[in-house]
Amino acid sequence: MTYPIINDLVKKYPEITILGMNSRNTDEDAVRKYKEKHELNFPIVLGGKDLSAAFGVDACPVMLIFDKKGTLVYTQEGYYDGLEADLIKVLDSIK
Repeated sequence: MTYPIINDLVKKYPEITILGMNSRNTDEDAVRKYKEKHELNFPIVLGGKDLSAAFGVDACPVMLIFDKKGTLVYTQEGYYDGLEADLIKVLDSIK
């Protein structure tokens, strides 16, 4: 599961904005309850299928990392062992 990883990264990299993206549920109340239930400490952007289409993704979870100029530098669909280490490398390279 990626949530504990993202929660840890938010704490480790306070100078970097980390957002969640929910492209499947646009019900703000449902997403707020989900965040509370899973103790997520990062904001979640709601956008539905239009948001997924804008980034060309259709998986869950999806990691998109942008540098300070707003350039997309990393995309990862799904979870795998070693994801946290890879995310740390990318975040270290842009901070």
